[in-house]
Amino acid sequence: MNLVVNHWKSGGANADEYRCAIETQRMAQVVARMAADPPFVLMGDVNADVRDGAPTPSVFTAEPTADLPTDFVTGADIRAQFLSGGLPNDPFPTLANLARMLDAQQVDGNYATRPSSGRRLVEILGMAVGVVRI
Repeated sequence: MNLVVNHWKSGGANADEYRCAIETQRMAQVVARMAADPPFVLMGDVNADVRDGAPTPSVFTAEPTADLPTDFVTGADIRAQFLSGGLPNDPFPTLANLARMLDAQQVDGNYATRPSSGRRLVEILGMAVGVVRI
């Protein structure tokens, strides 16, 4: 079993969402390497709720002009995506194309990560042995 855990960047500023979008792409790259050797489980705090829909902008076609850390470097592969349709700014469609989303239920039976708001910020995805989605 391959287990990958990630904590996506949180925050609503464009720079934060941009960094989250890059983390989603990096997770997709990890899954592409693991797809030949299932089973695997991806899990983590996506810091977004699947019911929210895509943030604005829905696609990044350039780095945000403000608020990135001064030492932040966008990889050449991400810059290349700017020229071929852009970098999607919604982790869920990208992740759902890789594996099946599973309900992340808390020990108390609640699906919400933040019970006071009902928001679900933690997601688990998996693929079973072979190439059959679970």
